Amino acid sequence: MKTAYSFAEVAVLVNGVPLTGFGEGDDVVQVTRRNDLFALTIGAKGKGVPTKSADRSGEITLGLLQGHEDNAILSAFLNKDDRGVFTGVNLQITVLKSGERVGGRGVITKPADRNYGVALNRLDWLILIEDLEVFEAPLPEAGVPSP
Repeated sequence: MKTAYSFAEVAVLVNGVPLTGFGEGDDVVQVTRRNDLFALTIGAKGKGVPTKSADRSGEITLGLLQGHEDNAILSAFLNKDDRGVFTGVNLQITVLKSGERVGGRGVITKPADRNYGVALNRLDWLILIEDLEVFEAPLPEAGVPSP
């Protein structure tokens, strides 16, 4: 029997700093490849040739609870890059039980948009990753090696 998934067992580190102030929802961490890795071009006679893209970039959105100190951490990294020597951020997401890992070096694009009202809202921080690494948990029974 497989173990149950819990977001409590997902570790998110930005420049080695663990983030914990995630907002509500099933989409507080979103990972998206910006373009397909492979395409298939079909010729006039129905034969195809696959092509592989060199673009391995991706986007990671982190949804943090408004007012949580993790927003100040991301803001400090952004301001450091904006006002000084650009270094970017290293983002690593790990599902502890399965070993799934996602991440890479990237840049925080801008401060998270904000709304102010009666309740606290979620602040979504977009981080663009130059070379998004995605390692699914290995499947030993299928002979798939660990990365």
